[in-house]
Amino acid sequence: MAKNDVATRVSEMLKDFLDANDLCIYKIDYKKLGKGWNLDIYIDKNSENEDDFVSIEECEKVSKFLSDKLDKEDIIPHQYTLSVNSPGLDRELINENDFIRYKDRAVEVKLYENIDRLKQFEGTLLGLEDGIVLIKILKNNKDELIKIPKNKIAKINLAVVF
Repeated sequence: MAKNDVATRVSEMLKDFLDANDLCIYKIDYKKLGKGWNLDIYIDKNSENEDDFVSIEECEKVSKFLSDKLDKEDIIPHQYTLSVNSPGLDRELINENDFIRYKDRAVEVKLYENIDRLKQFEGTLLGLEDGIVLIKILKNNKDELIKIPKNKIAKINLAVVF
């Protein structure tokens, strides 16, 4: 079964269970690593509140449910390792809701190519408008607004600030 097909089937298997537990799929990675295959499921709270995080117990509950379903339906013809995780404190911002939920938070940005001689930097996420990510950075002791087309961003993560 193709990688995308596995992700789609897993998503379908989990939908009702996650909905009933106020959770959602954040990301599914099904890939070959070395000689083995990994099926990594990342789950998130179905919430706009930036302080709502997935617990270890919720990951265990989803893992048990999915493991049982995968054993019954047998959609993956070879051995694989299943893991269910939360996106973590340094989560990658992937979908539009992430840019709403984490507005005004510190982010780390990596670009495919330089913009204003910067290829990576930290700043404050101001939002996403019409495919343009708005970030406030400190440059020469002044706040500066940077507008970056989302497709020019290689990766944008929440910055872990202690």
